[in-house]
Amino acid sequence: MATAYRGTVARWLVALLVTISPLALAAPAAACSAGPFDVRAATRVLVVGRISGIELVRQDVLEPPKGVPSVSYRKLVTMQVTHVYKGAPPSTLRYWDAGVARYLTRPDGSQAISWGGGGDCSTITEDVTGRYMAVALGGDAHELAANILLGSLVMTGPTDPRVADLLTRHGFTLPSTSTR
Repeated sequence: MATAYRGTVARWLVALLVTISPLALAAPAAACSAGPFDVRAATRVLVVGRISGIELVRQDVLEPPKGVPSVSYRKLVTMQVTHVYKGAPPSTLRYWDAGVARYLTRPDGSQAISWGGGGDCSTITEDVTGRYMAVALGGDAHELAANILLGSLVMTGPTDPRVADLLTRHGFTLPSTSTR
């Protein structure tokens, strides 16, 4: 009897492993993704500047399938441009960030802002007011927008050396400062 029981359990385990192994081995899907596209052609403006403000603009949505009303906020970013690498933006540039922000209520009753990220393509995932950013913007001239697919970088200052990687992705190079 014990041998028959072990055989049955072994068959069930093999069947279970065969069933779930494709799920366990599958690569996770990226929520913020796109098919092949030309990042250079999709970028209208590429700039570095200091973020002087982020306005949360209310948008009411219904979250399926429950149909429960929810409030989310688009992020309208204001930047004081210090360097222009592509396009002809004004010195004070306003653009939309991808994704949405939401207010969360903490257990003590106070509120915090969830800035987005984690797959919604946001370039702003925390309050970066006062900090420098390099950002590539797409869209039309009347509504420029940023997302992580085009590229962005929160920087330590206006001359952060990491901006070279973003510029290279867009086909630009910084002048060499080497003395060799």
